[in-house]
Amino acid sequence: MVEEIRPNAEGSILFDLRTVYGVRDRIDRSYPSSFFESVLDDDGSVVECVSVALGIEKDADTYRIKGRLATTIRLGCGRCLEPYEVSIESRVDLLFLPKPGNSGEDEFEMSDEDLTTAFYSDEQLDVGQLIREQLRLEVPMKPLCRAGCGGLCPVCGKNMNTGRCSCQNTWHDPRFDGLRVWLAEDRGNGRKE
Repeated sequence: MVEEIRPNAEGSILFDLRTVYGVRDRIDRSYPSSFFESVLDDDGSVVECVSVALGIEKDADTYRIKGRLATTIRLGCGRCLEPYEVSIESRVDLLFLPKPGNSGEDEFEMSDEDLTTAFYSDEQLDVGQLIREQLRLEVPMKPLCRAGCGGLCPVCGKNMNTGRCSCQNTWHDPRFDGLRVWLAEDRGNGRKE
C-alpha cells in the first residue's frame, strides 16, 4: 500500500513513484471536494469527496494506471439554468512514460495510443492533475437536468419545468407587415389564394 498523498501549495497531489515496490501497487484514497474547487471553472463544482481506486503496474520506467474515480458534481442546466447534481464514475486507463526532453520537432502526427499516454517527471506522478483531467472529461458539452427539460420562456424567462406561462411565443417579422395587410385586403375582396 502506498504512503499518504496530500496536495502541495499549487494544488498538485504528487505520488512518489519510488515508493512502488514490486510490479504492482494501489492508490485507494478519498480526497475532499475542496481539493478540486476550481477544476470545472464556471461549468460546475465538485460537491462530494472524490474516491480514487487506481492500480499501478510498473514495467521498468513505464507505469500503467488503471482504475476508477467517483464523485458527485453540480452543474447548471443548459436550458433552464437550474443547478442539478450528477454522480459520475470515470474509468481510468493511462500509460505514464518519463517526460522526454525537447527533441526539436515542430510537428508530429498523433496516434490513438498517444491519447492514452501521459508523462511524469522527477519520479513523481501528479494524481491531482489526473483527477482534474478525468473530471473535466466527464462534464457534458450541453448539461441538461433531464432529457425533457422545457427550458426558459424566451419572453418572460419563466422556468417551463415548473408550469406554463401566458406569453405568446410566436414571433411575426415586422418586415412582412405590408404583405400581411395586402393579403388581408385581397381576402376581403373575395379573391382566393
